[in-house]
Amino acid sequence: MKKIWQGLCLALAAAFYLLAVSARGEMGQNENVICVKLQNYFLDVQEAEQILHSEEKLEEPFRCLFWGSLGKRQMENPTLMRNTEVSCVGIYGDGNLYDERIHTLSKEDLDGCILDEKTAVELFGTVQAVGKEITMGGRAYTVRQVLRTREREALFSAGDEQQFTWVNLSRGEDASWTAAQEFLMRNNCQGEIVDGSFLKGSLGFVLALTLVLALWVQLFRRDFVRETHKKIRESAGMLYWGVLFLGIFGLFYIFVRYLADPQMIPSRWSDFSFWSELFDQQGEKFYRFLQSEKPFWAMEQLRSFGKGIGACVMTLLFAAVSEKRSHVQ
Repeated sequence: MKKIWQGLCLALAAAFYLLAVSARGEMGQNENVICVKLQNYFLDVQEAEQILHSEEKLEEPFRCLFWGSLGKRQMENPTLMRNTEVSCVGIYGDGNLYDERIHTLSKEDLDGCILDEKTAVELFGTVQAVGKEITMGGRAYTVRQVLRTREREALFSAGDEQQFTWVNLSRGEDASWTAAQEFLMRNNCQGEIVDGSFLKGSLGFVLALTLVLALWVQLFRRDFVRETHKKIRESAGMLYWGVLFLGIFGLFYIFVRYLADPQMIPSRWSDFSFWSELFDQQGEKFYRFLQSEKPFWAMEQLRSFGKGIGACVMTLLFAAVSEKRSHVQ
């Protein structure tokens, strides 16, 4: 019974750890994209086009996507007499900066739209809706693409009346907070930068720490310690414990290098001031991210982060419970 309980707990711990790894993988979308909420002055299509042209002339230009909410709109399928209400967004620029799966809906395509799967099913009874038509506000639109998303949302190419409240920026791996500030200053814009990229690195650090703690719990059981306690005074015993400790620390270092943000790795691991400053910085970033208005994909990043942290906690809980149960029995 003891071994069955331990095996069940360890299997659950492994399952939750894999769930946490999966949650981190879900955070890869828009990884190198910085989102800016424009303030004080919103741009129109002509101004957005001017910025796109000016960026193209630079040696290291930003890829840009301007977008703004159109509010909730009533959509209809006149053929099947179906209708639904959904939040709509007008976009202008590089569409895959809004969702990396978007490969349609160019700036010039004013007659196309992109639907989420749930909206497509409500209007057409199937997700296979590409090429079919809907009407909104008395105007016909052709479905260019159907995406699977948690949030219900329809995307349209922005018309002349569109006001953009957001801009998404990307310059590969060089998409930093400082570079985004330079973009705003260069184009006489003001805005609040919403950057959730740190969440993936933070979850990677927690994953590495969780694995090491879970292994520590399993390797340093009381009966294991009791059996090896007699050898502590012997040189072979001391060497064994030293190698074991270095092995676990080495595993932690490898996982941190692979999973965590490089900025979370100190040049000297004995520099305790680095860890204090790191936790302060990450806490401030997390607070700002929670307080700011966020696009839907940033909300999905936050959900995945919460799921990953919860799964890590459950991993440690089941690892500890299996150990405690073995002592009781």
